[in-house]
Amino acid sequence: MIRTIRFPVWILLGLSVVLGLAILAALLLRMSGDSREKIPADSPAGDFTTAEMDVTPRPDLRARLRETHLWVGEPAIISVRLRNRGAMTAARNLDRLAQYTVLGTDPAAEARRSGLPLPSENETRIRPLILNGDWRAHIRISVARLSDIGSRELVEADAVPFGANSLEVQRTVGAVPLAATWILEPVTTLRMGPGRYQLSVKLTAEHLLSGEFKDLKTKLDMTLTEPSGPADQARIEQNAAFYLLSRSKYEAALERALKAISFNPSQYPAYWYAAECYRVMNRPEKAADIIRTLLDRMPPELYGGDFHTVAQRRLEQLTEAR
Repeated sequence: MIRTIRFPVWILLGLSVVLGLAILAALLLRMSGDSREKIPADSPAGDFTTAEMDVTPRPDLRARLRETHLWVGEPAIISVRLRNRGAMTAARNLDRLAQYTVLGTDPAAEARRSGLPLPSENETRIRPLILNGDWRAHIRISVARLSDIGSRELVEADAVPFGANSLEVQRTVGAVPLAATWILEPVTTLRMGPGRYQLSVKLTAEHLLSGEFKDLKTKLDMTLTEPSGPADQARIEQNAAFYLLSRSKYEAALERALKAISFNPSQYPAYWYAAECYRVMNRPEKAADIIRTLLDRMPPELYGGDFHTVAQRRLEQLTEAR
């Protein structure tokens, strides 16, 4: 005797729905793999991780703040990059073909499996973006205070070039972006005061880029807060010391580094900044004393042990130089 097994209707309906969704998803994936439509430049999905295949040289501006939440009186460091989207796409395509070769797989079959179109020879050709001058001279950074109702009020806050911006002028942008750094100095953020701010970074295309390119813009949000205790003040003093040291203002940097240590003895980078100031000022004995104090107070395993190793090596160098 054969027993008939009956499934509840809701189970059968559920299985049919799941099967239908699986088939639909497979069809959509197949369609997206064959599509070569351009991804909008401002789309998060278009950031060189999709099937975008346009290798035409075209500029793209990106910026970021090293810290978005700062204490009043801390320097705000702004990193800006000028990218060539077409060249980066071509480089990505070259990398994909190289991976197929290393894996020993058939490129066409691998492209079908991944859902990404197989790049043509033209789509692996890196073409530079030509610049008619120093792109950094075409960067403008403005700052506006944001109100609780969303209005913007421009404030006087000049961002100045920082770090390695004195490097030679680059006339082309290839697969590797050009990068530069600007800074809102400690005195500037102190003058700005606490609040929410928006930084607008703009690249003027006229006279810089040949062709019909529009100006490039990007925005960054930043919050300034009043310090609430010795630990906060120690971080302000330490970052100010770093900034002054990078500007070769050694006496002022030394003063701020020692203040950071007095506010918080666990502000370990401040010891290094103070020692560097003493070393440059030709006072190796004082520099060695600061490094010894750092090694006594800092846990050896901090920062993966690397900082401790570097500090120990610097102490050896200072001792040999005496």
